[in-house]
Amino acid sequence: MKLFQITYYKTILEENKNIKQIWEVLKKAIWKENYKINLSNSVNIENKPVGVKTKIADAFNNFVVNIGCKVNHNVPSVKRDFTSYLPNHNAQSMF
Repeated sequence: MKLFQITYYKTILEENKNIKQIWEVLKKAIWKENYKINLSNSVNIENKPVGVKTKIADAFNNFVVNIGCKVNHNVPSVKRDFTSYLPNHNAQSMF
């Protein structure tokens, strides 16, 4: 049965050139009709479960806004000029 399914979907994908149809075939192959995703109604923020959607959104926004600065503090400083990492410039190239 599994080999038949693989052959069936492979044939359909090879015959379809329309990207929309290809995605429809892939969705049918991957997802079961009764497949349900059970997501939790709460998220742990600072080790406490939070179920209020606005608080979850605020915590996620705070994470995204501050992650760059936090990561930057862990990156060591270098005295080397950034251009030293670039390949030699070709005068005849627009790049």
